[in-house]
Amino acid sequence: MNAFIVNCRPHNWEACYQNTIFGLKKGISLPSLKEGDLILFRINGSNYGVKALWYFEKTERVIDQNKVPWTDSDYDWLLRCKNIVTLSKPFSEDFQTSSKKSSKITSLYAGGIIRSIVSLKKLQFRDYLINITQEFKNELDIDFVYVNEKKNALKFLHEIIDQIEIKKSKINDFVIDSLDQTVETHEDLEEEIKYPKDKLKTPLYGIVGERVDLPILNYAPLNEKGVILLFGYYLQDLGISHVEEIKSGFPDAIAMRSIGNGKYQRVRIEFEFKSSSFLKHGHSIEECDLIVCWKHDWIDCPIEVVELSSVLFEKDNNF
Repeated sequence: MNAFIVNCRPHNWEACYQNTIFGLKKGISLPSLKEGDLILFRINGSNYGVKALWYFEKTERVIDQNKVPWTDSDYDWLLRCKNIVTLSKPFSEDFQTSSKKSSKITSLYAGGIIRSIVSLKKLQFRDYLINITQEFKNELDIDFVYVNEKKNALKFLHEIIDQIEIKKSKINDFVIDSLDQTVETHEDLEEEIKYPKDKLKTPLYGIVGERVDLPILNYAPLNEKGVILLFGYYLQDLGISHVEEIKSGFPDAIAMRSIGNGKYQRVRIEFEFKSSSFLKHGHSIEECDLIVCWKHDWIDCPIEVVELSSVLFEKDNNF
C-alpha cells in the first residue's frame, strides 16, 4: 500500500467531496496508483491541512470537459476514490518556521507537498496517521468498506502504523548488521593500506542557500541555474504545458502555457536569479513575456513575473 497527498483549492472542495473524485489538470503526469492506496485529501489556503482520508479505486480519462465539476482549468484525469472518513476540521502540519518545516511530520517542508499529487515517504505517512488518529480518535471510530471488506477506520489506520513500524525496525536491524560487517572489513584493511597524509586533499564544498527541502533541491538557489532547475521540475504546476526551445541567447526559453478551454499560448521566458537583473543585462521588454526568478526586486516591472520563492512556499498556493 502506498500513500499520496492530493492538494485542492478551497472552492473546489465541495465538488470533490460530493463526488469523491480528484482531478489532474492537463499536462500533469498520472502517478502509479493501485486500488487500495491511501489518499490524504488536503485543502490549501489559510485553513490548510488534511480534510479527508480516502482510498483509491480507479482512474478515468476525461473525454468531455463539460462533465468535469471544476471550471478553473482543463483536466486530463479523474481519480475515483472511496471515502474512509471526512474530518470535522483540516489536520494542519503546522508549517510555522521560516523554513516552512512541519512541526508534526518527519522531514516535511511545505515546498515538498505543493504539487497536485505527491507520493509520501513511509515515515511521513506514519507520522500523518499517528497525529490524525490521536487528534481525531472519536471521529475515526466508524466502519467503512475497504475494497469490499468491512473495517473499522481507527483500527485500520493503527494496523497500517504498526506495519510501517515493523518494516522500519527490520531495516534498522539490517543497517546495524551491515555497519558491523563494514567496520570489521575496514579494520582488516587498515594495516594493509597506508596513504601518505601529504597526498590527501580536503574536499571543498560550495556555499548554499537556506534549507528548503524541495523534492529536487535541498537548499534555496543562489543563482540563475537553480531557478532553471526548479522551473523545469514545477513547470506543469506553474501552468506551463511544455517547453519548445531552450536557447543560449535572449530570451532563454520558448514555452506553451495553458489558457483554458483546450487552448495554449506561446510565451517567451527569461530566467534570472533576481528580476532586476533583467535590466542590468539590457534585455528588451518587448521581446519577453515572462520573467521567472527566485527573488522579485524590480519595482513597477512591466513584464509578468513568477517569483519561485513565493510561489513554492505560500500557504494559499494554487497547486
